[in-house]
Amino acid sequence: MTLHLVVAHQTAASDQLIDKLQEIRGHNHGADFVLLVPRTPLRHLWTWVEGDEDTNASQTAHHAAAAMRRAGLSVIDSVIGTSDPLDAIKVELAHPDRTYDSIIISTLPPGFSRWLRQDLPNLVRSKLGREVTCVFSDARVRSQPVQAAARPSDRWSKPTLQELAPLRGSELHCLDRSVGRINEILYDYLTLDPVWLGVASRPLPFRTLLVPADVVRFEAGHLTVPLSSKKIHGQPHVDVGEGIPSLTEEHRIYDYYGMPYQEMHDTRVLHAGDQIPGTEQFAQSIFEYEAPANRTRR
Repeated sequence: MTLHLVVAHQTAASDQLIDKLQEIRGHNHGADFVLLVPRTPLRHLWTWVEGDEDTNASQTAHHAAAAMRRAGLSVIDSVIGTSDPLDAIKVELAHPDRTYDSIIISTLPPGFSRWLRQDLPNLVRSKLGREVTCVFSDARVRSQPVQAAARPSDRWSKPTLQELAPLRGSELHCLDRSVGRINEILYDYLTLDPVWLGVASRPLPFRTLLVPADVVRFEAGHLTVPLSSKKIHGQPHVDVGEGIPSLTEEHRIYDYYGMPYQEMHDTRVLHAGDQIPGTEQFAQSIFEYEAPANRTRR
């Protein structure tokens, strides 16, 4: 018997989320779920709704839980949380009668999700010490006809560093299977453009595989790249450190993927837990780091 916390709002009744929960239950027939719906401010929602935050969250939780149960899932409770999703998760994890085996966060895809821009998955990992499974969904309810308006996945554009950074720890899929978990992001220090995703290979041998960030797409609830696993695993070996140390190696990986190579650039690595460059938190961390040195020199 396992218990899983499902955190969602606009995507709580999406096909992608329900499919993922059915997959979890398929591996463990005793799996139970608790649905947590934060009171997301109405102005932050993807579509306009009437009423107030409490009413909207309650209705969302009711309808989503019903959709999950119709799909054969054991939803033992639906909970309304605070507007801050991290605080809502923290409160529910402290429930005296529940011990959660995993946390599943369902959200809109990168570029559309406020939770990803807030770095919610990594905040749960770093501040609450819990692993997270991310499900990227559209806001369409199961069995609801497709609307004429474009869904988020139809309007994908090149991802930014701030959009990709919260996805460290998420699975990356290719044409024929999962490649592995995204461990780090290599980016151009001058432009802050993401260049490579560093993925922990699976299965053996264990090494870091580089995948071009430009080709990442959102499909069927996953981050995916239009490459075969054979192509990705066949890449030349490079060492991923604080920037790639060998220009010869760097040139080879660019050539392998048919990407134009510019020698005069500075590639940096954003590891799990690092502050995201260009954010207020990143600037604050630099200030706090430099302040003691400045005081010493005075």
